[in-house]
Amino acid sequence: MAGLTALVSRLADDRRAQPRDDLISTLVNDPDPAQALSMEEIVVNLWNLYLAGLWTTAHLLATTTYLLFSRPGPAGSAHQDPGLVSRVVQETLRYVPPTVELVPRQALRDVQIDGHTIKAGDRLRLMVTKANRDQTRYTDPDTFDPTHERALPLSFSAGPHYCIGAQLAITMAERLCQVLTDPAYGAQLTGPTPSFHRTLTAPVALGIDAVHLQLHPRERV
Repeated sequence: MAGLTALVSRLADDRRAQPRDDLISTLVNDPDPAQALSMEEIVVNLWNLYLAGLWTTAHLLATTTYLLFSRPGPAGSAHQDPGLVSRVVQETLRYVPPTVELVPRQALRDVQIDGHTIKAGDRLRLMVTKANRDQTRYTDPDTFDPTHERALPLSFSAGPHYCIGAQLAITMAERLCQVLTDPAYGAQLTGPTPSFHRTLTAPVALGIDAVHLQLHPRERV
């Protein structure tokens, strides 16, 4: 995290000195001083764009691909069933979300939850992965099952905190499923079985380092 902060700080300084046609240059060279972001705000925004916009999306694509091809059934039907493709992606987001696992919040008022009092001002860390496997909300929550409709997970948060890039990430994952399950490619899992692990220390997130697919292209008739 410290290294990434230093990197985006150097990029911001570079674009301020030599602007280019890119997002960083736009952020650091606002012509209106009243609207200009501070260096701290610029660094935090660039840091979040990298982690939330690129890094988590890459993990979603890899995780969805692995779960799609490692379970019997979905891969063979997904290409012809857009509804199944959508459920595979949503179930991946629920089952092992590649998003931030611990979400910091501060209580604005006293709240009673399961016999415990959370007082106004208390700071909390909410576990998204736990909520996505809530037994009162999902049937058989510890099983990956895209064959039936489930309630939407909280992997992209909710309300005013809902991820602004959620639809783009979902669309990318759905399109990837549609392409890879095309029988013309004959895609199959190969190589070592990936293991899911926490890929950040704070806030932690779940993901896999790589997924290996072998393609056997066939001639289209």
